[in-house]
Amino acid sequence: MADLRRVFEYAAVLALGASLAFGSLMSGARAASIPTISTIIVGGSAAKGWNDPIGHGYVERGLTAYGEAEGVRFAIKNYAIRGAPVVDRRVARAYPTWLERLGPNGIVVLAWGMLNDLRLGTPPGDVEAALNRQIALALAHRDLVLVVTPPVTRLSVGKWRLSEADLVRLEVSVAERFRSPRVHVVNTYFPELHVWRTRHYNYRRFMYNGYDPNRHGYALAGHILARELESSWNVGPTVPADPGALVMNVR
Repeated sequence: MADLRRVFEYAAVLALGASLAFGSLMSGARAASIPTISTIIVGGSAAKGWNDPIGHGYVERGLTAYGEAEGVRFAIKNYAIRGAPVVDRRVARAYPTWLERLGPNGIVVLAWGMLNDLRLGTPPGDVEAALNRQIALALAHRDLVLVVTPPVTRLSVGKWRLSEADLVRLEVSVAERFRSPRVHVVNTYFPELHVWRTRHYNYRRFMYNGYDPNRHGYALAGHILARELESSWNVGPTVPADPGALVMNVR
C-alpha cells in the first residue's frame, strides 16, 4: 500500500510539472488531481482482449474501473500476445525493451493465462523460472509489479481444471517468495470460480472458446479484478463489490 501511494504521488508531481511546462497553472492543478501511472501489460490472449468487443480484455477493464473509482488514470501499453505461453521467446527478447519504454516507477502487470503453457506441455519449473525472471527484471528497473491470475475459461473447468489451478498457485507462490512491498498479487481466478459456483452460472454464457472469455466473461473478470484491487489498494472511494448486476447488464 505505501509503495502504491508513492507511485501515485510521484505521478501527480510529474503531471503537474508537465502541465506547468505548457504554461498553464490551472491545467496543472487539474492534471495533478488525477495521477497518471505508466503501465504495461504482459500476457496472452485474455490479457490482450482477444474477442473482447471493446478490445480491452479483463486487465484493462479492471484497471480502468479501479482508476475511475480512485481518481487515477493508467496510461496502458498492452504487450500481451495471443497464444503466448509464459516462456514465450518473443516476450523474453522484447521484455527489457518494454521496461525501458515504461521507465522507472511504473507498473508492470503480468497477466498470464497458463493454458498456453499447458497446451505446449511447458514444464512447471520452466514456468516458474520465466515468472521469476520477469518479476526480478521489473524490480531491478524500479517498477511496481502486479501479478494478475487468469480469468476462468471452458478449459479451466474442463480438461485442465486441476492443471491450471496448480499453475495459478505456482504463479502466486513465485510472486510471494519475493517478499517485496513492490510485488502485488491480485487473484481473479479462484474468486471467479467462487462466483460461478455460488450463483450457479452456466459457464457457456461467459466463454468464446476453450481458451478465451466472451464479452460477458471479460466483463465479469474485469469487475472481479477491480474489486480485488480495491480491497488491497483502497486509496479512495470503493468499487461496488457485487458483480451480479454487472453481469446481467454487461456491455
